[in-house]
Amino acid sequence: MNRSTLASILILALTLTGCATRITQSNQIAAPASANKYSTSAPTSNAKLNGNVAVLLTASSSVMQKSGWLELESDWEKILPKIASAEKTNAAMISNESALTRNQTMLVKVKVNDFRYTSTAKRILLGVMAGNAYMDLEVEYIQLPSKRVLASKRINTTSSAWEGIASAVTPRQIQTVSKQIIQDTANVRG
Repeated sequence: MNRSTLASILILALTLTGCATRITQSNQIAAPASANKYSTSAPTSNAKLNGNVAVLLTASSSVMQKSGWLELESDWEKILPKIASAEKTNAAMISNESALTRNQTMLVKVKVNDFRYTSTAKRILLGVMAGNAYMDLEVEYIQLPSKRVLASKRINTTSSAWEGIASAVTPRQIQTVSKQIIQDTANVRG
């Protein structure tokens, strides 16, 4: 095997494996005073989680004007339903609350306070110069149809450009957060 082939295989392996997304979240899901007590552990069975989940991605106009907003939205729309299916539930992105259907039993509002979008291609082409990918999110879990807020939490993701091309990019961070959100929907229901 020549050196260029070996180097190509090594780069491909590093690209596909990637480093884990660092995620920090409020210690516990904060529930309003009127909400019932619930567990914050992950679901323990593979049984289908209750109901259908609608996820609404929101942000201020200044955040929506940042470079990468359209890509961020698109990635959420592609990734979230796949993660939900893998977690044995149904979830769909909606553009506004009027798009809710009778089948949906929970609305999850994800407010993007800040982000830096870094794609896989950008990470490979620019490496360290692509910069850090991150998201600062506020998540609210709302029971439907009553629209009662069951819980809320803050989630922050980061990756370091110094991890090179193996650093977690925005789509990988969305995968991690989507999985956490879907698991949380089962936990806040009790």
